[in-house]
Amino acid sequence: MAPRVLVSDKLSETAVQIFKDRGIDVAGADRLKMTDHIAVLDLLSLAKFVLQPADDLSLAEVLRSPLFDVSEEALFELAHGRGGSSLFEALEDAAATNQGFAAIHATLAAWRERALHLPVFEFYASILSGEGAREKLVGRLGPETPDMLDEFMRFALAQERAGLPSLQNFVSVLEAASPVIKREMDPAQKQVRIMTVHGAKGLEAPVVFLIDRGSPPHNARN
Repeated sequence: MAPRVLVSDKLSETAVQIFKDRGIDVAGADRLKMTDHIAVLDLLSLAKFVLQPADDLSLAEVLRSPLFDVSEEALFELAHGRGGSSLFEALEDAAATNQGFAAIHATLAAWRERALHLPVFEFYASILSGEGAREKLVGRLGPETPDMLDEFMRFALAQERAGLPSLQNFVSVLEAASPVIKREMDPAQKQVRIMTVHGAKGLEAPVVFLIDRGSPPHNARN
């Protein structure tokens, strides 16, 4: 049985990253707020961009995400000195002389067109499953990403069945609801398990670490 690390909700992501940085096999957190996970944030940024192509921040987030993996340097080169043009217009201009940007622009244009005609679930399914975006997100963003993407798609399908098929409605409802996902982990896996104290109640492990911020020093209090 693998050791467990008990943390507060706010510390779980930090704890996971610490273990990853040290090359320790970690199963991720047991409870995750959907809208806190970077894969979901990337997918929401994609939705915001296709709904409003002039949303430069959302497009920049999509370009830097595993969906396209544009480097900081390339993004700066694209965005810098574009004057009054939107980032998407700058991308279109750059596509004329840069094959990489041309492929990205064509993909984004196709996704924008697709969003006009497909329900939310089908729109995301066509990208995640049909175009390999799921593998890109999972490969970069950690062991909890498959569970989060599955829950994201279940939420999309549920909202569609509830009569909220538009992408704009989906984004608004998801951000407002911020559902918390409880992950079921295989105890046979030899991975460190990050759990909230509440989620670990009644469980046993040979080694347990309890991580807490602790109280600030007396002279640091105001």
